[in-house]
Amino acid sequence: MSSFSAQSTSEEVCQVLADHIKGSKVLITGVTLGSVGGEAALQLSRHQPALLVLAGRNLQTLQAAEIAIKAETPGANTRLLILDLSSQRSVRKAAAEVNNYPERIDHLINNAGIMATPYTTTAEGVELQFGTNHIGHFLFTNLLLGRMMSGESKVRVVNVSSAGHKRGPVRFDDVNFEVCSVPKMITLRI
Repeated sequence: MSSFSAQSTSEEVCQVLADHIKGSKVLITGVTLGSVGGEAALQLSRHQPALLVLAGRNLQTLQAAEIAIKAETPGANTRLLILDLSSQRSVRKAAAEVNNYPERIDHLINNAGIMATPYTTTAEGVELQFGTNHIGHFLFTNLLLGRMMSGESKVRVVNVSSAGHKRGPVRFDDVNFEVCSVPKMITLRI
């Protein structure tokens, strides 16, 4: 298999993995048009997955992505999933919905993320960026893994991130930045 890097495009990755994509069921988070996830969803649709689930917190954004995909790949089988990764309640609801699909998801692409937001916390009291980008995807993945692993086909989970973690350490003893105030650019942990 080819090795990919930060410079690899979704087109290159999908071409190499075309045999794995065709006929599979793929769920991707964060599919805003013009974004990394939006482009990845477009590229995935060109390689004939049996199902492409577009997940995000805004229905209009999801519908726009679906329209763009169907304009390029009219036969694409898409499904929209409302998922707000900053809310564990929303994550649990979305995971329950996916686990009740008649199809089993083969490939999960955790792409959605936020950055450089004003300091606030999730409803559960976790710093918003950490809660969304890490805790949200971690919980979502863990809630889906049991069903994903129950089939015969190979399962793939892809976590998309940036190099933001290189700007500063993860403060495991202060993930909410309650003790130490850190400059905004250092808090970019996606």
